Amino acid sequence: MQSEKAKELANKFDIDISSMDTFILINDDDKYVKSTAALNICKQLTGPIKMFYPFILVPKIFRDFVYDMIAKNRYKLFGRRQSCRVPTEADRSKFFE
Repeated sequence: MQSEKAKELANKFDIDISSMDTFILINDDDKYVKSTAALNICKQLTGPIKMFYPFILVPKIFRDFVYDMIAKNRYKLFGRRQSCRVPTEADRSKFFE
């Protein structure tokens, strides 16, 4: 969120980066948050994860409730690492500088 590109996108999409506490996807000229962002990413991935996209039909209030519960308990559900993974060269091309 410190890069110039992030600041530019935050300004364009009216995102308050001083209190970032959610998941945001910007795709073309659309901004998605929380469960809508996660499900749109699932749609673009390959493999079984794509099967989650139809949950987009569930009303947002219910999807975001489940999203918030998973986010709140993510370390209990998925564990916690002592250090972050260092991205490979191939991974780096997917990030803004």
